[in-house]
Amino acid sequence: MQLELHEGEVVYCTVKPARMKPAFEAEPLLSAVCQFQDPEGLTLIVSRADAEAHGFEYTYSCRMITLRIHSSINAVGFLASVTEPLAKRRITGNAISAYFHDHLLVPIASADEAMRLFSEISFTVRSDRRT
Repeated sequence: MQLELHEGEVVYCTVKPARMKPAFEAEPLLSAVCQFQDPEGLTLIVSRADAEAHGFEYTYSCRMITLRIHSSINAVGFLASVTEPLAKRRITGNAISAYFHDHLLVPIASADEAMRLFSEISFTVRSDRRT
């Protein structure tokens, strides 16, 4: 598995339902890494620069690590095998599973340590064939 530590800082924001329409009519967030609709509002993961440009409050400044392996969406235990070593080192690793790759968001101060840790360990991936 190859890992890619992306340049730049990403942050978590939330847009309350009442503010969503005016915020996106003015200028859509074309660079959103991820968005998810919760009942309480839209969660956005965007560059810090975009959050500040749109006047969004944000939290959890982090770097994104892409796991360059096309793992099956049915893979059993894959993310657990990746996040467990981080947890043992007390490094937060928020995982996002996309169609082609999985991604981890780690605190800026821990990004280099996470990459060193991943270079020291190997991962076992099982596929759940009951699809």
